[in-house]
Amino acid sequence: MQAYSLIMQEINKRRPANPNDLPVSLVMDEVYSLIQIPGMAPEISKLSPQYRSRKLQLYIVLQELAQMSKELRPHIWSLGNIVSFAISNHDEAYEIAQQLFRYDPYYIKVAPTREGQNPLMESDRGQYLQIADWIQSMPHRQCIIRRYVSEHQREEKIQFVRKTYDTSQKPLRMSISEAKEMLVKQRGVSVRDALEIINKRDIENKKKPPPEL
Repeated sequence: MQAYSLIMQEINKRRPANPNDLPVSLVMDEVYSLIQIPGMAPEISKLSPQYRSRKLQLYIVLQELAQMSKELRPHIWSLGNIVSFAISNHDEAYEIAQQLFRYDPYYIKVAPTREGQNPLMESDRGQYLQIADWIQSMPHRQCIIRRYVSEHQREEKIQFVRKTYDTSQKPLRMSISEAKEMLVKQRGVSVRDALEIINKRDIENKKKPPPEL
């Protein structure tokens, strides 16, 4: 919560639609302690639509929908792009199918066998059950994507990725610990220097004049 509050304090200082601001990615990678708090549901759900003009990019990474609070779960579908890999829980796969795919009223379950016979149409539940079975059985590294091409325009169709990109096997120029140390040296400020700057601040104590009698 402290780290989240510090980030949002900086984002709130930004002027909406400022072309000089660089994008900021806020990644919540299985942060159960935050997304399971019922009171955080309205806070997280408003981040994407309200702070998009301040170039805040929200990413929520989950293994299953049950990791979210019940209050946040209905809002997750309005955040924007959604990437879903195989889901082991069939109920959750069914919910994803309902949220990402449209019901086709002309989908034929059984074709007519003779002239004059009407086809048997598949119900909405039957269609979503088929899609849920498919989502549940996707092999490793296959996924489906619902993507927005702009803030208001969503792609008409759901993308299907047969296999995600292979990670590079080339050796890194430096290890993660070395990269962290380099960034600390470039941008870090010692506690002593920070306190010295804070103590030198000249904050005027403006008092209101006493009321006239």
